[in-house]
Amino acid sequence: MSKRTVLAIIAILMIGAVALRVKVQEREYRSVITARMARVAANAHQHHIAAGPRMRTTQASSMNVVVDGAKNPELIPDDRALAAILLASSYGSQNTEKAKARATAFLSHLHLSPADRTTLATLANNYRHGVEALIDEKPLPYSKAASDNYNRKQVLLQNAVATILPATQSKAVLSPSGMTSLRKSLNGMKRAMRMFKLPDMDSPVAKSRWNLFSTQTVHAQMGGLWGNSVNYLYSGDDETIRGMTSLDATSSCGCHNSQAGGVLQTSNAGIVDNIWQSGAEYVEADTVLNLQNQADFDAMAGQTVTLDANFESFCPIANQTFFTDWKEDAGTGRSIYAYYWCDHDENGQCNSYLGLRSYHRCNPTGYCDNIGAARFNPQIGFPLYALIRVLWFDMPIGGPICAGFSDALVPTDMCHSPDPNP
Repeated sequence: MSKRTVLAIIAILMIGAVALRVKVQEREYRSVITARMARVAANAHQHHIAAGPRMRTTQASSMNVVVDGAKNPELIPDDRALAAILLASSYGSQNTEKAKARATAFLSHLHLSPADRTTLATLANNYRHGVEALIDEKPLPYSKAASDNYNRKQVLLQNAVATILPATQSKAVLSPSGMTSLRKSLNGMKRAMRMFKLPDMDSPVAKSRWNLFSTQTVHAQMGGLWGNSVNYLYSGDDETIRGMTSLDATSSCGCHNSQAGGVLQTSNAGIVDNIWQSGAEYVEADTVLNLQNQADFDAMAGQTVTLDANFESFCPIANQTFFTDWKEDAGTGRSIYAYYWCDHDENGQCNSYLGLRSYHRCNPTGYCDNIGAARFNPQIGFPLYALIRVLWFDMPIGGPICAGFSDALVPTDMCHSPDPNP
């Protein structure tokens, strides 16, 4: 056997050994992920499915929250808050009623004009479609392709920032008032965010793991990158209160597996909705409280709505788990039963503005003095004057909200005083 043949056989054996090692390591990696997520799901079920308020526990974590937006919103970068708003304002491939209703309701919470709302909705959907397209590429974790995929996500976000938050108003796509409202919403979103440090891959555990012969750093984050979790309550349509939790643990290694859970509950009725979502690096969960009748409305008076959120993401390369766990409370509910009048034309018909009628309190108090009515009992329509039952909450994002109970509307001939329940 010639020397060249021997060298060729050795080379083939070496290549085969490398391929076998990669396959074995990849199977080990997948098994770690599967076992980890099964444990996380089991814990989630154990802690959150039971009815009634749960006991809160403090968990130790090697990954501490670095920036708490509730305490230091100024430390949350604008681009991260904008990304959270764009994702909340769109639903993309999540073609579910909850996701659609969340996007519509959240947009209405930004206090934009109809034109600005349409513009932002278009930009938000474009951004989400771009993010989802990159997620769908599913590059092999800890590969050069994963690193390139991550970089393109950052370019996508920076392009959105340049379009929506330009340096000068002359380049703005939103009106001056729209920009002012969006800036306020950005600050509100920052208060509902937490940022945490992703595992530092510049360590021995991240080296030489997938190479049989030499030490080589994997294509992963080298420190300095951040993940963020979001948790907030907001109003939906006339008779809903909604919550959203989301976790963004996007990294250039493309290897994190995450879970986000939201538990929406009231102080008197316990858990009313409980959603957990598992996925790769970005996950979100929508919860909803439906007020279906007058008894539901009355029962909410004096109660507090709480959204408990739990986030967990596992990095198999660093063998670390990072998570946050906290809750958002709406202010204590205030039940209002008061006289209202609507904006109307010369014929005494309530003006419709993109399907909304604006009603104003006959006896203003600072609580729900102005409400937008999207629908009332079709047998009653939209009367010029009416007694309307309204539920007031001070939400973490967007400030006070007023959810009106349509079936409790009683037409009146004019404004009266005092209100039955101011």
